[in-house]
This record gives sequence, C-alpha cells and structure tokens, in this order.
Amino acid sequence: MSDPEKWIPFSSSSNMIQNFFLQSVAIALTITGLAKILSIFGTAEILERYEPILGFSFRLTFLIVGSLELGIAFFCFFSKRKVLSIILVGWLATVFTLYRLGLWFIGWQHPCHCLGELTSFLHISESFADMTMKYLIFYIFVGCFIFLFKKYFIYKN
Repeated sequence: MSDPEKWIPFSSSSNMIQNFFLQSVAIALTITGLAKILSIFGTAEILERYEPILGFSFRLTFLIVGSLELGIAFFCFFSKRKVLSIILVGWLATVFTLYRLGLWFIGWQHPCHCLGELTSFLHISESFADMTMKYLIFYIFVGCFIFLFKKYFIYKN
C-alpha cells in the first residue's frame, strides 16, 4: 500500500491551514498534558478517588493521559509526518469522545477534571473548563477527520 505521506499534497493554503491546525492542537495538548502531570503532585482529594470508566485513581489517570497528550503534542510539533500526526490526534479525540459518551451513558453528572488543578490556579469554574474541553475535543475531532477525508478523496481521485 502506498505511504500516506506521499499522497498528493494540498494546495499551499491548505497546507498552511493544516499546519496551523496541528500546531494549535499541539499547543492545546501541551497545556492540558502539563496541567494533568503537574496536578498529580498536588494534594486534592479528587486525585485519590477512582474515576468511573477506567477504574484507576484520578492521579494515575492524569499521569497516563497527560503523558499521552504530551507525547502526541511533541510528535505534532517536531515530526514531518503530518498525516500520522493527524491520525494520532484523531485517535486521541476519538478516545476522548468515547470516554465522554461513557460518562454520559453511566449518568456521571460531575464536570470532567481534564485540566487537573489548573482550574483552581486560574480561578475558573470547573463547569467552564468542562465546556471548554468539550469544544476543544469537537475542534480536534472535526478538524482531523476533515483533513483525513480530504486527503483520502484527493488520493483516491
């Protein structure tokens, strides 16, 4: 099978939009990943509780997810393999979407603690942070799949 990195390129303006998208996602993942990693060193009660989907403590969940976010952000920042970057980010957005759907399915009524203790530090409400993260997931999810479908159809034709 042909290497997706060799697919017919977008126009230069499409490449600029794609690069902007990947850089903006990498910045967002860096912020959220660092927020999670730094939060694991805190003493908030939530860190010792178990999150309802995976069954890990929030501390361990923050460590795993924060590390994953930072790894993907690093790849987006420094890799020339843009299609793979989009695939990784799309995969992560899909996992986040499925996680959110799982929370909804079990009736979880609490805001997501996606930013760790950053919400307290910035003096923003957890509900505002929760809604912001939902919009961020939507932005990433839709952006990735638009670029992937566009590349697929350009390659196919």
